[in-house]
Amino acid sequence: HTHTRTHTPTHCPHFYSSPHTHILHTFSMTEESTRLFVGGLAWATDDRGLQEAFEKFGKVAEARVIVDRDSGRSRGFGFVTFEDARDCADALSSMNNQELDGRTIRVDHASQRGGGGGGGG
Repeated sequence: HTHTRTHTPTHCPHFYSSPHTHILHTFSMTEESTRLFVGGLAWATDDRGLQEAFEKFGKVAEARVIVDRDSGRSRGFGFVTFEDARDCADALSSMNNQELDGRTIRVDHASQRGGGGGGGG
């Protein structure tokens, strides 16, 4: 008797369905160009305020004000990570030396700690 082929190779449609796999992959590749250091923050500025100030330029993956571990008070700086490097560049040029919560902030690309690589310009 003839052997009918009813079994097709299994294709798993769920493998690529997670919306996070693509974002995480590109995030790790372009982390340096999408992460900003923000200095000179007012004590009153928190994660939410930092995010709101920057999300007008694009999708913010993370906004974090660095706080003192003992006192819980802001240390006056933080980091904003964008999902898109172009949005990050727009925010850098637009927000550097602007006022946020009554303080003039300084915005720069976040430097990668300890990693090799060429110096910045």
